Amino acid sequence: MIDNRVLMETIWQKLNHQIIQQVFEIKPYFWVIAMRSKTDGILILNFRNEQPAFSIQHKIDSALLSSFLHPGLTDKLKGFTIQNVRIENDLAVVLDLKNLAQYISLKIQLAPYAPRFQLIQSDLVLFDSILGWKPIDMIKSKPSMLVSDPSIKLESIIRHSLSLSYLQIIKKTLERKNRKQEALMQDLKHHQLLLGYQTIAEAIQTQPNQPWKDYANPYHLLPPYQQFKTDFAGANELFSIFKKAKKGMALTQTQIKLNHELIQEMIPFTVMVPPLNQKDLEILRTFLEKEHLLSAIEGKPTEVQHLSPYYVDYKGIRISYGKNAKQNDHLTFHLAKKNEIFMHIEGKPGSHVVIHHHQFDHDLLIIGSQLVLALAKQMAGTVTYAKVGSLKQTKTPGQVIIKDAKTIKVNADSLLSLKLLETSKRY
Repeated sequence: MIDNRVLMETIWQKLNHQIIQQVFEIKPYFWVIAMRSKTDGILILNFRNEQPAFSIQHKIDSALLSSFLHPGLTDKLKGFTIQNVRIENDLAVVLDLKNLAQYISLKIQLAPYAPRFQLIQSDLVLFDSILGWKPIDMIKSKPSMLVSDPSIKLESIIRHSLSLSYLQIIKKTLERKNRKQEALMQDLKHHQLLLGYQTIAEAIQTQPNQPWKDYANPYHLLPPYQQFKTDFAGANELFSIFKKAKKGMALTQTQIKLNHELIQEMIPFTVMVPPLNQKDLEILRTFLEKEHLLSAIEGKPTEVQHLSPYYVDYKGIRISYGKNAKQNDHLTFHLAKKNEIFMHIEGKPGSHVVIHHHQFDHDLLIIGSQLVLALAKQMAGTVTYAKVGSLKQTKTPGQVIIKDAKTIKVNADSLLSLKLLETSKRY
C-alpha cells in the first residue's frame, strides 16, 4: 500500500522530463539514480525490507558516489528521459522511460516478495534487483509501505556502507591470518624436528654403514626415504636437510612475527560497530591502504614452505591429503604407513590422498576418489590407487613410482567432496 496517493504522485512528478545519467548501488540496500539536472537531481531508493523509503533530492557531487557505480545499469539507462511517472495498483511506482530508439519502464515494486525495482521492456523483465538478496527466507511476502523520507542523507549512507565493507575486510583478513599463524606454528615444529638429523649425520660420519636404529636418535626420526643408505653420501643428505630446516626455521619465525604483529594491529578494529564516525573511518581506511587490503592485494610475504598436510574424518577413518609437493612427500613417506591406501589422479599433477585404512574398501575408495577429483578440480576422471608400501620415492619431492597400481573411474560428487573439505584440519 502506498500512503496518500495524490501526495505521492505530486512528489514523484518532480522527476518528469529528467534525463538519467548514472545508477549507483550502495550496499546493503540503497540504490541511487542520478539525473542530468541541477535541482531534484537524484532519486534515492531505500530497499530495507522493513522500511522501504525514497527521497528526491538536489544533485550532489557524484565524486562521492564514484566507487558505487553500477556499470551495467548505467550503460543500460544512461540518456533515457523520464516521460511519465504513475502509481500502479497501489503497490508500485512506474517510471516510463524513452530514448531515441526504444521505450523501457523502471518499476519500483513493493510486492510480492520484497521491495525491489525491475527494468521492463515489452513485458520482458530485463533486470530485477532482488535476485542478489540473501538469505532468501528473510524476504517478506507481504506488501510494504513506501514512504517519502527527506531525512535520508547520502553522506551517511555512504559512510555506513564503507564501514560495513571495511570491517568485513578486517574480519575476513583476521580469520585468514589466524589460520596462517596456526599453520606456521606447525611448520616451525616440523623444522625444529628436522634439526635432529644433524646428530644422526655426525654419527654416520663417525661410524658409517650401520643400521639406522643403531644411531643416536632422540627425536625418533625416520630415514628421509625408504632406500636411504647410512654411508657418507647419506650423511651429506642429512646435513643438507638440516641446513634447509635451519633456514626454514628462520624464515618461518620471521613470518610468525610479521603475522602476529598484523593480527595485533587488527584486533582493535574488531570491536568497532558500523556506522563509524568520519575520523574512525579515515583511520580504518588508512590502515587498509597501508596493508594493501582495500585492493585485495597484500604485500608479498616472506616465502614459507608449508609442510603440514591436511586431513578429514569419514566415519571414524582419517583421510589425509597434501596441497603441494612438499606436503605430498611428507604425507606419503613420513606420516602414512605401508599398509595404508595411496590415491592420485591418473596422468596429471595433483594431490596425494592417503586413506589410513588397510583394506581396499569400496566405499572408502569412492570417498577418496571424490577428494582426489575435487582437489584436482576435475568433474570426472581415472584415479590410481595402491598400498603405500608399493610406492618408490624419487629425488623429486612429491613424485613417486607406483608398483601394482589399480585404477577406478569416478564422476565427481561436488556436494559430497565440498562437505568433506569444509571439515579439513591440518596436522
